[in-house]
Amino acid sequence: MRLFPKLLLSFLAVVLVGVVVVSLLANQAAAREVRGFMFGAGMTTDSGLAQRLAGYYRGHGSWEGVESLLDNPGHGLGGMMGQRLIVMDAQNRVVADTDGLLVGQTLAEYGLAFAVPIESDGERVGTLITEGGMGGMMGGGQGLGPPESDLLGRVNRAIWLAALAAGLAALVVGGVIAFSLVRPIQRLTVA
Repeated sequence: MRLFPKLLLSFLAVVLVGVVVVSLLANQAAAREVRGFMFGAGMTTDSGLAQRLAGYYRGHGSWEGVESLLDNPGHGLGGMMGQRLIVMDAQNRVVADTDGLLVGQTLAEYGLAFAVPIESDGERVGTLITEGGMGGMMGGGQGLGPPESDLLGRVNRAIWLAALAAGLAALVVGGVIAFSLVRPIQRLTVA
């Protein structure tokens, strides 16, 4: 193989390794920052809200006064990004509703995908339902919900586009440098 293609392939390999490493590190940093921002702003997953509510139930032994936890603007759970929170007891009776519309009603089958069981000491003591805002869309799992995934997807696309552009620019510059290094050697070989 001639010297110019070898140099060009060497530049390409270095560029690809660099792009992959930077992309992975940037993706991890972006995910960490998004989570930090969301949790720092008081937003959490539905399962995180359910855990806080379970703590309230353990501490008080009942759901009495849980509305204060939902409505407290400084430390409460409600009002995050305009979401509605509904807390039902073990008998599916609504004990708290940030909109105040369903309190006291029994809901046999609410039918929402965002119903998260609230458990205390291994038994179900209630159910959390989130509607609207970011809370209901963030998912009940420990992983990324749709808003975080969408944001990270856009960040990843931007990273890959920037990496592709940087890779192409590095390849062009590397090609020019390789050509300038090989050209005098080719002249000496011909001479």
